[in-house]
Amino acid sequence: MLENYPYPIPHGKITVRACVINATEIIEIRACDRKAPETEGLFWHQETEAGRCLADFLYADLTVMKTQLPVMQEAITTINEGKDPTENFLMLREIYRYWKAQGTIFAPYVAAIMRLFADQGSGKKLSLTDIKKLAARYEELQATMKQIAEVFAVDRAVNLAYRYLAKHEEQPDLYPLFSYGHVHLDVLFTGGNLETAYFEELGRENTYLTPRKPVVAEVLTVESPDDLMGYMVNKYLIENVHFRTCKYCGRYFGVTGNYKPDYCSRQIEGSTKTCKEAGALRLYEQRKMENPAIREYKRSYKAHNARVRYGIMTREEFNQWSEEARAKRDRCVAGELSLEDFVAWLDSDKRSN
Repeated sequence: MLENYPYPIPHGKITVRACVINATEIIEIRACDRKAPETEGLFWHQETEAGRCLADFLYADLTVMKTQLPVMQEAITTINEGKDPTENFLMLREIYRYWKAQGTIFAPYVAAIMRLFADQGSGKKLSLTDIKKLAARYEELQATMKQIAEVFAVDRAVNLAYRYLAKHEEQPDLYPLFSYGHVHLDVLFTGGNLETAYFEELGRENTYLTPRKPVVAEVLTVESPDDLMGYMVNKYLIENVHFRTCKYCGRYFGVTGNYKPDYCSRQIEGSTKTCKEAGALRLYEQRKMENPAIREYKRSYKAHNARVRYGIMTREEFNQWSEEARAKRDRCVAGELSLEDFVAWLDSDKRSN
């Protein structure tokens, strides 16, 4: 048993749910805590813009899944033998946390790993059979989705539903008609991603990025990655969600309406910024460079800095010049000083050297 396990332990039925509301994808995993089996808890609530479920899946490295399977097998074998359950379940927890971060399409895989926790609490012998089947299916599904994604990467004027049906008529094996499981009407609470997940830390309430709002919507109970992807693809086709290529990371992202953004909202690896934030900064710097006053200032700055290196100008003289040059540059950018006068001032000391 897991008497020393430091986190709440999933119990009973573990469900994955999905819906799309106002061009926002919502994925949830729900389960009960073993200490409160009558109360369903919210383990994972993820809200992303329409298109992300498929777009993120295209770039997921599934070789990691293959390398993790032998490690997981060794862990559950050890658990079945009654050895080190806490240590091994903590390792399994790190694996499902990894796949949570890779994209919402992996919610069924995360739920399958969570069921190992529930099975152990019910006295069942743990098995990796279902997880291995899921891993193989993800590999097949990714290949299919890479072909289908090209349908969405077209001009906004194209009707995607008609385009897809035409592709299906020509090549039904490559462009299948998707179906999925149980859809029902339910109330969801929207308001951003879940910051502190139900099973991640004891003694802390779930916190959201913004206040939660109840919304009535059609919700899919997901049984497999095929269910989830089929549901999302159909929603994209009906809502005409087109794909654009992010000018920062080079990956597809979904767009709706007439707005044509150049950057996606993914967080840049190793950074706190998103592509959208970094792209806006890059654009700002490019526009600054396009300003002739900025170009002339940089040209002259390099020339004066070289004089310091060659001993023609002292560091103190350079610092004094630089301060005055920046002030005149800003006046020129603001239209308070003509470009001709600014350039003349920058070049005024050339003859003295």
